[in-house]
Amino acid sequence: NKLPQIVIPNSVKKINNSAFYSDSKLASVTFGSSVETIDSYAFGYCALTTLALPTSLRTISSYAFTNNKLTDVVIPEGTTKVGYGAFNNNTSFVSITLPTTITNLENYINRNYINENEPMTAYQAKFVAEGKPIYYAKYALK
Repeated sequence: NKLPQIVIPNSVKKINNSAFYSDSKLASVTFGSSVETIDSYAFGYCALTTLALPTSLRTISSYAFTNNKLTDVVIPEGTTKVGYGAFNNNTSFVSITLPTTITNLENYINRNYINENEPMTAYQAKFVAEGKPIYYAKYALK
């Protein structure tokens, strides 16, 4: 069944690979207070327009939110990894706010937003200036 909204219980710590993949009606997710990991493609190809990530979050895996309708994303403090293409192909994407706790930021958070062949954005430059690498498919900038 396709669901327009879901509530993740407080007891859930990990949202598995492709858990809600291709739920084209899923526009709203309320995360429980214990979610630490959102695996690859967990919400890929849904219809999410907004996202309020929990403060318990530590890892967003590759393509976790690919092909949605997100515009602005705030990744909470405490998150340490944002995987390759985590927000890829959200064509209305405007901005992403990264926490100071990020230690692994893989390239193409959104392919339409970050491109390894273009100059670094201000937030990428700040990230590198703080000594944190930005991982691209084949290399890391330091």
